[in-house]
Amino acid sequence: AEWDPGPITLAPSYVLPRRKTDKQANRTEAFSEMKDLSRLTVNKTSDGSKLTISLDGYLNTTTSIELKTLLGESLDGITDLVFDLSELKYISFAGMRNLLTAQKKMSSQGSMKVRGVSSDILEIFDTAGFTDIFTIE
Repeated sequence: AEWDPGPITLAPSYVLPRRKTDKQANRTEAFSEMKDLSRLTVNKTSDGSKLTISLDGYLNTTTSIELKTLLGESLDGITDLVFDLSELKYISFAGMRNLLTAQKKMSSQGSMKVRGVSSDILEIFDTAGFTDIFTIE
């Protein structure tokens, strides 16, 4: 037989609202910014065999999975690929691996350019040696 505890009555509890301390407010703000880190908007514009992919947000380990899938579905028949990074705020090594994979594929079927690179991301590309691999406009 199944045990039935019967009706449970909870006594009402009253909690006075607490004022957030500066430390708690900073944590809330930091958490809000962390949620924003998982945002990446990808816009595709195609014109025949030319494809432009515009990235807006954060290309990190989480969002790079979506981009990898999109690239796998989009590059067949493309001879001219352009990445517009003018709205990209951050790129991780996983994101750079996506670009490198696209570059390798495009080197056998056409060309790839990267444009709109911010100074921060250009510094990351330079440190990783990607400025020698990518055509950056």
